[in-house]
Amino acid sequence: AYEILTCDWSSDVCSSDLHRIGWLCRIGAILILLGLCAQTALNEPFGLATVAAAPHDRWSAIWMRLGYDIAADLAAVARCRTESVSCGSPAAQRFIGLVDHGAPYQGFDRIRHINRAVNLTLRIREQPAWTSPLAALAAGEGDCKQYAAIKYAAMLDGGFAPDDVRLIVGSIPPGTGHAVVAVRSAGIWFILDNRSLDVVRSEAFAAFTPLYAFDSRGVRRFAPPVAELPGQPCAG
Repeated sequence: AYEILTCDWSSDVCSSDLHRIGWLCRIGAILILLGLCAQTALNEPFGLATVAAAPHDRWSAIWMRLGYDIAADLAAVARCRTESVSCGSPAAQRFIGLVDHGAPYQGFDRIRHINRAVNLTLRIREQPAWTSPLAALAAGEGDCKQYAAIKYAAMLDGGFAPDDVRLIVGSIPPGTGHAVVAVRSAGIWFILDNRSLDVVRSEAFAAFTPLYAFDSRGVRRFAPPVAELPGQPCAG
């Protein structure tokens, strides 16, 4: 909480020192904003602050569709969990099996086991567009987009809070688009990448420039601004 400086415009102090106090107020406001930005950065993957993306840009449109599909898939998975005998979705059953790989574990170990299971479940093949987790599992193939969508949903289904899970798009050398998932456990952000079975802290995830984060808040852009992601393709 911050104490707000107020001024009685009728007082002698206010009239005589208005200019000086005005500048002090401006400086104080800047310092407060810088502090808030720094705090935001500490709470985000890679130690970078984020700002809300424009509501009508292409990433917001992509996440609106994909987020809806993920929510629908998770509802279908929940029905299959409660009615396993009558579950008519092999993809939902396969998804449940992936999440159950992490069930005996907690925190980082749960993340690591689910990440490994998802990485080993699809054939790598470049896809022209994002698809839902269950659609990707039904197809049995995908690229970084499909892996990331499955992992994002699996982390939520595996018990991680929505505020602790991000689907992040960015770029890898030499400027290729890539997607990963970030999960926070015990205050530490870990990165799940389809190119590796290892799960590393975000600050140790080298050669990746994060651009946008998708989560329960919507789409947020990493600051400071960086180059726009060049199209849809993944490196694999």
